[in-house]
Amino acid sequence: MSKAKVKTVSSAENALDSPEEETFDLIISNILLPHKTGIEMTEKLEKSGKIIPIIFISSFREELIKTENRNFASFKATFLKSLNGSVESFIATVKMS
Repeated sequence: MSKAKVKTVSSAENALDSPEEETFDLIISNILLPHKTGIEMTEKLEKSGKIIPIIFISSFREELIKTENRNFASFKATFLKSLNGSVESFIATVKMS
């Protein structure tokens, strides 16, 4: 198994301002972010032609439902932050992405 390289950012703007040559294999993002939502970030990425698999997490089930009803090419899954018994499912989703 290869080692993963992880980059953290503090906002959607910081993620979107990443250098053009920087590539990502997977994004794990909260839905509610400062200044821009994870949904808005995904829309902007896809409009720019970047289709990066994304897993959304949230403390709010209704936010996850809104996301699941969107038609994102990069959308993989949603999880409640508590993960209540779904840690294995989360890990499997990350591995498949």
